[in-house]
Amino acid sequence: MGNIYSKYSGVKKLLLIILVILGLAITFYYLENLIFGGTPMKPSLSIIRMSSQKVPLYGLLELDLNITGNFKNPFNPDEVEVSALIETPKGETIEVPAFYYQEFKCELIEGRETLTPMGEPYWKIRFTPMEVGTYKLHVVLRTTDHTITSEKLTFGVYESDRGGFIRVSEVDKRYFKVENGESLFFIGHNVCWFGKRGTFDYNEWFSAMNKSGENITRIWMAPWAFGIEWKKLGYYDLAEAWRLDYVIKKAEEEGIYIILCLMNHGQLQSGGLT
Repeated sequence: MGNIYSKYSGVKKLLLIILVILGLAITFYYLENLIFGGTPMKPSLSIIRMSSQKVPLYGLLELDLNITGNFKNPFNPDEVEVSALIETPKGETIEVPAFYYQEFKCELIEGRETLTPMGEPYWKIRFTPMEVGTYKLHVVLRTTDHTITSEKLTFGVYESDRGGFIRVSEVDKRYFKVENGESLFFIGHNVCWFGKRGTFDYNEWFSAMNKSGENITRIWMAPWAFGIEWKKLGYYDLAEAWRLDYVIKKAEEEGIYIILCLMNHGQLQSGGLT
């Protein structure tokens, strides 16, 4: 009888433990799926910074956004989509998609670049105006259940000495020009990826190229450098995105145009990545 009672007591304790675990699992399921899934928290949207109310022609306008919501994948436009609707002085409407952004602190430690995330990721919008005048804008946040619109803002665009975007010359299609009509002749070489010093390499390379009269280069978005979608499909590497962002800004400062290769040839070949 003692052995039977002992076994019964052990089974009873085991069942009690199982019930406790099951109860916790049900509780967590309720919190995640019934509260957040069944009645999801309404997302919110606000513009927390506009870089300037006066932007030079072919300059850059930036918007920083504060967006909250229960998003599993901020890179999935079927789940969450953010864009700015910008009305030009001519009355045309341009839709500019936002992007998810992470700030980083960049350091060179023992000869190797180290990136440390600064703060939380947030959404950004960038826009380059192509005509002078007054613009109006607002931001729209769309999810599977909600559509939210921000307040309306205005900004002005004034004349500048910026050339604008590169186009093929109408006079001779073997050559390029910028939108203000000035011709372009390119001299440069490839600096497709960095070494262990990361973006610090480009600080030196672009400075030297500028001093030598070069004005163009080629950069690869390769798996080992600048490739933002390689480790996992549908998720983007914000550190590599920051690196590419930094290098493009540095190139602009040094007067260097970039031929950006979105994929290098080795990603599609058989027999291993090269």
